[in-house]
Amino acid sequence: MQLRNALRSFLTQYLPFRLYSAQQFRNITGSVRRQLVKNSKDELFQYTSGRWIYNEHLRLTERYLEFDIPALQKAIAAASGHSTSDIISFFKLAEGGFNRLFQVTFNDGNRVIARIPYPSTGPEHYGVASEVATLDYLRLHGITTPKVYAWCSTRENPTSLWKN
Repeated sequence: MQLRNALRSFLTQYLPFRLYSAQQFRNITGSVRRQLVKNSKDELFQYTSGRWIYNEHLRLTERYLEFDIPALQKAIAAASGHSTSDIISFFKLAEGGFNRLFQVTFNDGNRVIARIPYPSTGPEHYGVASEVATLDYLRLHGITTPKVYAWCSTRENPTSLWKN
């Protein structure tokens, strides 16, 4: 125990970073990430998590998602039993090769994740429908899965997604 305290004291004194507990680190990175994304609408629409060596412009175009932010927030709030005035933060949580994730936090502490597939992810309707059905099937058989509050995989949606 003394060695651990001595090492911690040394590290905090002589290294150019500070040690944080996991919760402190999540609070710091979460607040910084929210501030950065809240300041730029383009970051919500553009892919910002990586680069490509070949055909980068094409890959970025495939992952560009422009949508109606207030409409998405309204849909998330309605699906989770909240109102849009209850939303205290909305930010891009992560993005990958096929989807972009947004996190909404409400004033009662509840958090909801919205997952939006890229237009290039296909087939258009069946991918999302299959994933929702699979999650429901697993839950019915006792496997813990995220709860799907609402979903839509067609061009007829309130967020103006995929209306080319």
